[in-house]
Amino acid sequence: MHSTVRAAVPADDARSIPEEWQTILRLCAGPGIAVAELAARIGMRLTPTAVLLAQLLDQGLIEHRPPMSDPDAMNIDFLRRIRSGLERA
Repeated sequence: MHSTVRAAVPADDARSIPEEWQTILRLCAGPGIAVAELAARIGMRLTPTAVLLAQLLDQGLIEHRPPMSDPDAMNIDFLRRIRSGLERA
């Protein structure tokens, strides 16, 4: 799964939600995280993670970004900009 998710609200603003959801929101803060990486970080298989993310998406707590299209993924200038950004981080 190459999709990424990003928190739509800070975890601190969502204190009334289950702690498991809060953990996911903290991990999704910033530019976002790949769904597969998120599953690994929370120690859960991909399918249950996707179910949790669907619940968060339904509540408007996360935003979903589908995988890049093939032309974007093969654009060498785009990939160089990504590498350059990672080197600065």
